[in-house]
Amino acid sequence: MLKLSVSAMLLVPVLCWAQTDPPMPDGPGKAVIQKACVGCHNLKVITSKHATHDEWAAIVDQMVSRGAEVSDSDVPVVVQYLADHYGPVKDQKTEPAEPPKPNTLSMTRTEAQELTRVLALSDGDVEASLHSARIWQR
Repeated sequence: MLKLSVSAMLLVPVLCWAQTDPPMPDGPGKAVIQKACVGCHNLKVITSKHATHDEWAAIVDQMVSRGAEVSDSDVPVVVQYLADHYGPVKDQKTEPAEPPKPNTLSMTRTEAQELTRVLALSDGDVEASLHSARIWQR
């Protein structure tokens, strides 16, 4: 009997902790959601869902029709809050990769001439360097 009592005393806090609602980000609509939705279900039902703006609008309308106490003026605020914070999760793998930046050197003719003069390069050296650079860019 003592083992059962000790087990229950240890298990109850764990079960209570597991059922706590996840924190919601601050913003317009948060208080309305916390007040109107917890009468029927815990907030984890909301925070675990990721829907589009239109899907959230349909869900909120459905909940209001079932008795959720949200004023007509608060509905758009609630829908926007849900869409902003609990919208679809973007899959990083499906987003297009950023195109590689070209590996080019851009300078004016005057800058090129000055560089050639400072480095004491001959016209042949410059041409060979440009040819080599073109090969490496491919």
